[in-house]
Amino acid sequence: MILINRNFDIGRTKEFSYPSLTYPYREKSNRFQRLKYTGSELWDAVVKRLSTQRGIYRVYSEDYGFDWYSVVGQSEDWCRQNLPTMISDCLAADDRVYGVQIQQMIFDGDTVIIRLCINGSVVGDYVGGI
Repeated sequence: MILINRNFDIGRTKEFSYPSLTYPYREKSNRFQRLKYTGSELWDAVVKRLSTQRGIYRVYSEDYGFDWYSVVGQSEDWCRQNLPTMISDCLAADDRVYGVQIQQMIFDGDTVIIRLCINGSVVGDYVGGI
């Protein structure tokens, strides 16, 4: 895969430009990031990692994402015991995450709503299917 760098020339103008205005490649961090910081980048990365099924997309490494296939069909008790560890292990792969707390899990049929606290300050709800 070839990554487009800062010298990408769109050909229509003499200015150098990115092909996308949303997620340009940052050489220092070796990541694609937004042009403008919104303050929610860490939460967006957490949601993206938890929303991606591990091992089915070739564009991601084999350890990126969460293994929802192993959770589907399990009982509520099994989920309450195992989901915190599975989520913590999944998010620990991101070097920006150094603390994960699950404050609450609400089960509604085949859906679980998980209230996460990341690094002691970023709080949000994640909805997953079980």
